[in-house]
Amino acid sequence: MTTAILVFIAIMWIPVGLFLLGKGEPKGTGYITGAVGALVVITAIVQATFFKDVWTAGLLFAHGLLYLTTSFALLAGLEDLRSVGNVSLTVCLISLVYTLVWAIGTDILPRVNPWGSTGTVVGFLVRRSSHRLRKPV
Repeated sequence: MTTAILVFIAIMWIPVGLFLLGKGEPKGTGYITGAVGALVVITAIVQATFFKDVWTAGLLFAHGLLYLTTSFALLAGLEDLRSVGNVSLTVCLISLVYTLVWAIGTDILPRVNPWGSTGTVVGFLVRRSSHRLRKPV
């Protein structure tokens, strides 16, 4: 379910990026951003209640609020975007904490291998290339 919402988030940034490049209008872009923001917040609630994964839900909820704030700024035509910047900074700090916990690990949440598990392409390529570097005995 998280993968599907990440696809929606990635697609949302296309109209936002085009709007920032001068193509498009704020009402349509704000609507799309708001729809994705609401969907992300709903997904965070579902992730926490039904899947019992509050760790992922917390990160989804923070990003969903950022998208809803961005949507409000676009729809309301705000010229002073400091409030959006403050929310963005808060989400940045939350993401930094998540990154550190994933990198270091805790008793509850084990450290995540940055090269991937045995089934991923990156993990396979790293093991395969390191295997070729060994000298035969």
